[in-house]
Amino acid sequence: MAKKPIDYLYSAYSAYAYIGHGAFLKIAKEANRPVIHRPFDLMKCLNAIGYGVVRQT
Repeated sequence: MAKKPIDYLYSAYSAYAYIGHGAFLKIAKEANRPVIHRPFDLMKCLNAIGYGVVRQT
């Protein structure tokens, strides 16, 4: 039976996504779980909830 995939939502702006990416993939591989990558636009999300303009560096 195929294992249920992991939906991996992340933003390129997130340092946490960058730092944890390798460990996450290792855990998924050890659990024999496929990963579905779902990057999202953090700026669009923050603006949609009224957070305001966030500077891009």
